[in-house]
Amino acid sequence: MKPKKKILLFIDWYLPGFKAGGPITSCANLVGHLSNYYDFYIVTRNTDYCEKEPYEFIKPNVWNNQKDGSSVYYVSDSNLNFSFLKKLVKSIEFDIMYVNGIYSKYFSIYPLLISKGMGKHVLVSARGMLAGSAIGIKFYKKRLFLFLASLLKLYREAEFHATNEDEKQDIYNSIGKNANVKIAPNLHKVNLNIPTSSTEKVKDVLSLISIARISPEKNLYQLLEILMKQTANITLDIYGTLYNLKYWQECQVLISKMPNNIKISYRGTIHPKSIEETIKKYHFLTLLSFGENFGHVVLESFMAARPVIISDQTPWKNLNEKVLGWDLDLKRKGEINNTISEAAQMNQKDFDKYVASCSKFSKSIIEDETIVKQSVDLFGN
Repeated sequence: MKPKKKILLFIDWYLPGFKAGGPITSCANLVGHLSNYYDFYIVTRNTDYCEKEPYEFIKPNVWNNQKDGSSVYYVSDSNLNFSFLKKLVKSIEFDIMYVNGIYSKYFSIYPLLISKGMGKHVLVSARGMLAGSAIGIKFYKKRLFLFLASLLKLYREAEFHATNEDEKQDIYNSIGKNANVKIAPNLHKVNLNIPTSSTEKVKDVLSLISIARISPEKNLYQLLEILMKQTANITLDIYGTLYNLKYWQECQVLISKMPNNIKISYRGTIHPKSIEETIKKYHFLTLLSFGENFGHVVLESFMAARPVIISDQTPWKNLNEKVLGWDLDLKRKGEINNTISEAAQMNQKDFDKYVASCSKFSKSIIEDETIVKQSVDLFGN
């Protein structure tokens, strides 16, 4: 039997971490689906996103074998430097270097510099970081980096992984039209069981859940502004890492002014293993984000058989036509307000149609073998 190719994967945060959200999920799902085709060696931090304490029960600075067949090297803060990472890369035989992200000093820039002259296949996943909405945050700093990266030919020997045509265009816009880009969509979790059960829904009552880090780009503030105008009995439970405390304080001011019919609660962070069971307790997931490369939590909601109310700045489009929820223009606040009112006025029969559509849609994704094949081909010659 021909030996499997070895992939050396760099990512800032990885399992058992979960607070960095989408990138961790994307990589974990990729490894889970492709472990029969490739051997993965993953290099990451030994802390979770926004945390300083190392993971318990995990040995740093050694290879840790995982149940899925991969090996993970958790680098301690004291070893986050160029010379240590170079020695680590040189110590392992690998065929492909897979770099996740653009701006990380230790897990993107250094690995790319170390790979120069090694003659290895290098693949860079932008993870949505080259989208216009993402570059708009710290715009001048990111533009300066991209200019210097072009000047130093940082990506000359690398290919790029885009998850869809929009991201492919984002890469061309930021890196140049000569960039070598492959497309492979993000993957769902392995071994999913799609529920079909609904939850009680009566008119004039609506329960919403938000699962996203608390930061301006996730746009929680606008959702709160809209909820203030609602007359139905609505609850919103917020889950997510408190990434931007100033922004959260602004949101709390709005929460304190909510009318009696609107109940808002912050529930802290949520572990990925609990997401599906938690979403099933609500009617709709909400995410009025300014931009998502994929929006794993949207797929998680569909997999939990629950519709969504999201912005049109994600790959999930035309949801109302598919009876999966709504993808809305953030500039049309009145339309968003009317949509939430419409969701609140649904009766059981109407809501159950959305539940059934979400279950059917999720099943179609799981049974689509071409999605996995695209990821297998991503690492091909």
